[in-house]
Amino acid sequence: MKPIHHPIHPVAPRLILVWAAWAALWASRGNAEEVGWQVLDRDAAVRAALAQNLELRAANWEVKKARARLRWSGKLDAPELGLSASTDQLGLDDDESVLEIGIAQRFPLTDRLKREKAVSRVEVAMAEAEIADARRKLIGQVERQFYQTRVAQEEIGQLAEIRELLSGFVKTLQRQVEQGTVSSLDVNQAKLDLQQIEKEWQRQKTEAERQMGTLKTLLGVANGTRLSLQDKLELPEGEPGAPDRERARNRRPDFQLAVLKGDKARAELALAESNRWEDVAVRLFAQREATLDEPTGLERNHFVGVGVTIPLPLKRERVTDVPTAEVGQAEDESRALALRIENEVAAAAKVRSELLTLARDTAGETLQLAEENLDAISKAYSNGQIELLKYQRAQEQLLKARLGALGSLASYLQAEVDLREAAASHPDIDVLDDVSK
Repeated sequence: MKPIHHPIHPVAPRLILVWAAWAALWASRGNAEEVGWQVLDRDAAVRAALAQNLELRAANWEVKKARARLRWSGKLDAPELGLSASTDQLGLDDDESVLEIGIAQRFPLTDRLKREKAVSRVEVAMAEAEIADARRKLIGQVERQFYQTRVAQEEIGQLAEIRELLSGFVKTLQRQVEQGTVSSLDVNQAKLDLQQIEKEWQRQKTEAERQMGTLKTLLGVANGTRLSLQDKLELPEGEPGAPDRERARNRRPDFQLAVLKGDKARAELALAESNRWEDVAVRLFAQREATLDEPTGLERNHFVGVGVTIPLPLKRERVTDVPTAEVGQAEDESRALALRIENEVAAAAKVRSELLTLARDTAGETLQLAEENLDAISKAYSNGQIELLKYQRAQEQLLKARLGALGSLASYLQAEVDLREAAASHPDIDVLDDVSK
């Protein structure tokens, strides 16, 4: 990408001083780190947000919770320990007794445990897709906010140049009023223009502070953190290619989430099918028995055994209507989302192309006309053919044309961010493997 360059023309001394001041300001930013500033370009801001954004950190716990559920799913129920004792003390009181200890374990007759594990595994993938989509949206917010803040800062500098230029107009006209060469109405009009630019400059300073505050919140840093944003605001040299809509659709985490919802619905349907049969319990036990046997007397014996408990009825009623409906709903939702995403990517690519054309026209032909006009008036002024006021007005027109070019550039940059977000093309989104429908 190549920055927009404009030829420099002879300007009023005050304007030269303003430009020199801004050049010194930008030069001082190179040493920002030495005085405790955090210097960020767009990519560094994105990385900082992904590492520090508090809302994203909170959302990451959902993945850990889903993995914990996966770890404990698909396991057998805990076994049951049984203990029983009986005596004939309330009967014949012959010291007869029975003591039994056993352990019982329930076992499914189907692959229910495997199906439960499959549902939990899909839930982990869904949680990861939700985090990936949150990252996609956060990246778009940070890039958008970064450019809005940078453009607001640039507009402050350009408005300062116009303000300084209009201030020179007012002084020039006041001298000419004293000489009787212009009307005081011209001075009043120039003062009114200066006041309007002054208010716009103050408003833009407040707007830049507000934009910076929003950016700091997205980055997860305190409002008192000093940030220096350094990134080129420029148009691409060639025509950027449009992303493949189908591939963009498959990369979108929200589409992947929609597909995974269908997978979960099918896994839950399979689980519902496996739940049609009750679990069977197997019991292992050991028994000690003391019984009276005539004529030998009290005898003691030990037994071990195996028992099976079969619930009645063994087969449950079929309850798969809801899971079946959820499968159909998930499939329709994923198809609807696929169409919306493809249309969104196509529309974003079209808007970006149109705004790029507009930005190039504004920064090209329109700005060139203003520069050529200033060049011609500058030569005429040097030859004494026109007065200083017309020369200064031509300078003002050029500065306003540059301000308009900056606005068009800002619109293009926003459209570029919108397209990257729609196509999920940023490498730090951490999307899952591409899925197809």
